[in-house]
This record gives sequence, structure tokens and C-alpha cells, in this order.
Amino acid sequence: MEKAKINVSTDVRNYLEAKTRSIELYMLLPEIFKRAKKRKASGNSTAMIREDRDSR
Repeated sequence: MEKAKINVSTDVRNYLEAKTRSIELYMLLPEIFKRAKKRKASGNSTAMIREDRDSR
């Protein structure tokens, strides 16, 4: 390890911080999905887009 000049403590810390962040984001997914279901548009999106285009 001394020959490779690897700073193990910094590498381990960076890995743990990245892993912690990814786990935190993963834990947010259920809340995101729950909110996204409330935002679903009802109806045909193609018709809505055409209607919006025609109104301009």
C-alpha cells in the first residue's frame, strides 16, 4: 500500500459518503412515487397537447 500511495482513509470516507447518499435517496423513493401518483393527468395526453397547441 505504501508503494501505491493510496490514502485509504480518504477513499473509505468518500465511499461511505457516496453509499450513505445513495441509501438516503433510495429511502425517498416511496414518498416520490406516492406524490407522483397524485400528479397523474387523466385523459389522453395527445388530445391535451393538441388542444393546448390549437389554443395559441
